[in-house]
Amino acid sequence: MSIRSRLIGGLALTSLMAGPAMAQPAAGLTADLVVEHVALSRTTLDDWSGAGLQLGYRNADNRLTWGRAEWSRRFGAQDLFLQAGLQDRLADGVASVALGSAFGGDFREDIDLRLAWTRPAWRPAQGAGGTDFDLTARFADYGDGVVTVLAPGLIHYLAGRDAWLSVSPIFVRASGGDWESGLALRGDTALGAKWRIRGGLSLAPDVEAGRVARTRSVEFGVRRAFGPHQEIGWTVSQVDRSGSYARTGLALSLRQRF
Repeated sequence: MSIRSRLIGGLALTSLMAGPAMAQPAAGLTADLVVEHVALSRTTLDDWSGAGLQLGYRNADNRLTWGRAEWSRRFGAQDLFLQAGLQDRLADGVASVALGSAFGGDFREDIDLRLAWTRPAWRPAQGAGGTDFDLTARFADYGDGVVTVLAPGLIHYLAGRDAWLSVSPIFVRASGGDWESGLALRGDTALGAKWRIRGGLSLAPDVEAGRVARTRSVEFGVRRAFGPHQEIGWTVSQVDRSGSYARTGLALSLRQRF
């Protein structure tokens, strides 16, 4: 998955808890289930696997609260990561905060704080479209210091189409280290009333088990709606971690609205 996805959520659950400020989902309860398998190459490490369940409730005032449990098996060890979050209107935009922990896990964060804020930056005098300013930040403590990730960016909505494009510089600082930087590009578009596709490209530092390394990654995803209350999705990703392993992942997701 892209580094931007990892900033905001985990696995493929990001669209429930954060997204373009123009989106206005209906109130109610939403459940997201994701299973993921990642094959590793150029290494003797075992392949990864994981599963996550997230429950979110959006009230009539568009305030969203959620909780997530995510099980992962990596590097021959297992971790359970728990997270809770809140999203609400703030300063003419949409802000979210999430706090999680693996409670002394082997490779996940002991403490993980994630912040996001999106607000309109430009709107045309007539018609749809426009551009949003977006800022996400992550502060993760793996037990030996805090890793900081900052990602300001712009999201542009295409006039006349249900689609958007985003560009975001990525800044990462390991505990006691220097800042490293990169760039992430993403896009999402509707294909008819039931299908959506998205893609992403990242040339940026990435964090695994508290260690920072340069990566090149691409991802492609497809979602299909089955009426207003159910949606399934597939996401394929390829990440090449400089000087180390490469990984190819497949995530399958199911969303159910109540």
